[in-house]
Amino acid sequence: MNNSSLTEKCNDILNFWKLEEYFTPSDYPKLLLKIKEGENKNDFDAYYDVNSDKILPLDRYKSHNEYLRKKNKPEDKLYNRANIYCGRYKIKDFVARMAEKFKLDMEEYEEINELTGRFYIFSVQIDLDGEITEEGVQVSPFFYAVLRMIKAECIDVNIKLDDIRKLNEDVNEIIKQNNVEILNFEDVEQIKSIIFNKLNIESESEIGLTSAWNEVYACKGLKKEDETSEITSFYLDEIENIQKNYKNNKHLVRYITCYEVTFVKTKLHSYSKNIQF
Repeated sequence: MNNSSLTEKCNDILNFWKLEEYFTPSDYPKLLLKIKEGENKNDFDAYYDVNSDKILPLDRYKSHNEYLRKKNKPEDKLYNRANIYCGRYKIKDFVARMAEKFKLDMEEYEEINELTGRFYIFSVQIDLDGEITEEGVQVSPFFYAVLRMIKAECIDVNIKLDDIRKLNEDVNEIIKQNNVEILNFEDVEQIKSIIFNKLNIESESEIGLTSAWNEVYACKGLKKEDETSEITSFYLDEIENIQKNYKNNKHLVRYITCYEVTFVKTKLHSYSKNIQF
């Protein structure tokens, strides 16, 4: 096998491994809707839909911090920021739109009809005064990967983590330039519009985004000790690092190419199994 063919095979396999990671979305964050303070259970995190109070639960986090301070809890047990998540979208409908674009036989790929679970398309992090933190907006890699395939109408799309990072940087820069503030749940619509414009999305229905239980947004309080982002992947970074450096390492090439896969059908069956919760 010549070097060109070997390189092509390695890239195909590494791209497959990356897509396996993309098609394993983070579960929708579990909210702490009630929190115990002594004998009382008080409201805490919050969902939001068109019938809900649009006020963010930031004062609840501050109030609970005061409760913890009175109990002499250490600083790392206090809440200092919150993530707001956009969407509680049905995985099944989103992936089905991708399958529709591929013109797949849905009887052959019946796993798609059995998908459950939901996902968010981005998060935005704010401090307890509603100011957007340095973490800012983070677009879901799962959402980005499937969207790219829907737009391309094929599965063989070269998706790079750097592209998602660049998208996040661009969106955060636009937010900064326009002095976007998140004072209530409805303000998140501004960020959603910026992301949709950057990705050339005209409407949710166009790409198969269907909300589950009509919950549009969610706000989750974070402690100092909590991870700042729930959508990063250690393996994606490692795979992309290998992809940049494997060509001069014959042992690594041999290792990669020992994993033969049958593409397209293998991919889709594997993905549809991976994204079930």
